Amino acid sequence: MTIGNKFLLEIQPKVFLLANYHFKNLWIVNNTKMQVEQRLLVIRKIKTKHGTDEINFSFTNANLEQYTEHAIAYMQAQRFFVEHCIKESKQILGLDQFQTPKWIAWHH
Repeated sequence: MTIGNKFLLEIQPKVFLLANYHFKNLWIVNNTKMQVEQRLLVIRKIKTKHGTDEINFSFTNANLEQYTEHAIAYMQAQRFFVEHCIKESKQILGLDQFQTPKWIAWHH
């Protein structure tokens, strides 16, 4: 997959993300409103610390006339950082493997 723009984003002080981005306008049919809505597909490709490629994508209702590509990439990077923190927290607490006590264990 050819991904167009490379951005170096500072997602926190002294925390940087180097990623390739591609933006594509799409139109989606909203069956509840019976209309077609424009969305922007944002595809991000990063190299993991193991050297493999990780590709993420998301849809947004922002458009390229409203925001720059760099701004949309930054917003997606912020979302990535929040989701990554939640994932790590679940792993540390054991919630990713449901290692929590059952209801009976709390009432002994």
